[in-house]
Amino acid sequence: MKKENILQVCKETDTDKGQERIHSKSDCSNNEVNGTSNLAAASSQERLGISNVCKETDDSNVTDQVRSKETFQCDICFKTFAHKCTIKSHMVVHCGRKTFKCGICNKRFKRKSSLKTHMIVHSDERPHKCDICEKTFKLKYTLDKHLSIHRGEKFHKCDICEKRHNSASNLKKHLMMHADIRRFACDICHKRFREKKDVAAHKITHTKEKPFPCRFCGKRFNSPASAEKHERIHTGEKRFKCDVCERSFTQSGGLKNHMTLHTGEKPFKCDNCGKGFRYQSDMKKHSRIHTGEKPFECKICKKRFAHPSSLRSHASSHSDERPHPCSVCGKGFKSTSNLANHYPVHSKRRFKCDYCDKVYKRTMQVKNHMKKHHPDKIDTK
Repeated sequence: MKKENILQVCKETDTDKGQERIHSKSDCSNNEVNGTSNLAAASSQERLGISNVCKETDDSNVTDQVRSKETFQCDICFKTFAHKCTIKSHMVVHCGRKTFKCGICNKRFKRKSSLKTHMIVHSDERPHKCDICEKTFKLKYTLDKHLSIHRGEKFHKCDICEKRHNSASNLKKHLMMHADIRRFACDICHKRFREKKDVAAHKITHTKEKPFPCRFCGKRFNSPASAEKHERIHTGEKRFKCDVCERSFTQSGGLKNHMTLHTGEKPFKCDNCGKGFRYQSDMKKHSRIHTGEKPFECKICKKRFAHPSSLRSHASSHSDERPHPCSVCGKGFKSTSNLANHYPVHSKRRFKCDYCDKVYKRTMQVKNHMKKHHPDKIDTK
């Protein structure tokens, strides 16, 4: 008998490895030659690339061609891999161990490659550049998400309000808004957030720390989101576009406020009188009429004002500076409102009282005249 050992696959399972054991035909318990094992020869032939195999069962021999590439299957999620080392790396996902630790922020990762990617966050390196607006990014993944904004791609649709998003993660965040799920709380002020990272960013507001600088002017911010919003002032990027009039905005809040022009909506209501406002800032200013709050104080005379614009106008009274000149006669004024009141002097237009022949240059003079000389007529006007 020739000593040619054609590799065979026996349906004998190795209980430790859970895989079929490849050996020579003569090594099978049903096919022994002279009582000697030919495992070594089979192993040699396997290394030489011999591909003819025999699958033996209890009753018959069936010859199959060995697989050109052995695969390894995960017992948990059944995903298959081409190499044994790859499945070992994959199993880390299921075990939950995070053995790779960042030496700067102590964040832990399951894979060494994930830690390497994370380390870019701590550097100033931004190797990925957008060819359209030239904005740079630390991660290629972030650049890819950014490019979808230029392409106008919004494949992810909310089933509740039908709003579309350019990524699955943004849709997930949007859905949490509908459910109003806020699982994470600040342990200082107990304010709740939808995402854990938002808590970490929020905690910085309790300190005076501003670790995030603007790449253009160096101004510092207490969150990366605030720094990114500010940088759009320098880049001129306006990623938020109105679907009605196509006007663009640098921030989503600007677009949201703008949309009330088209809808006529006034979502911010005064708790005291019920008056509606388009902007929350306008509602807050209005509420001071009811509360009498005057949070803005003059540093010179300590006089207080309800609005910062009123304080700025008042501050000019402490100065001799008159920065607003009349374009007709050159006379200077401390405020634009005083300048506006002056202009009628140069106009030929006159305002006549409806109840006498008195004529004035300004409407305010007519009103004062009415109060003094025709008070009984004011209510009927």
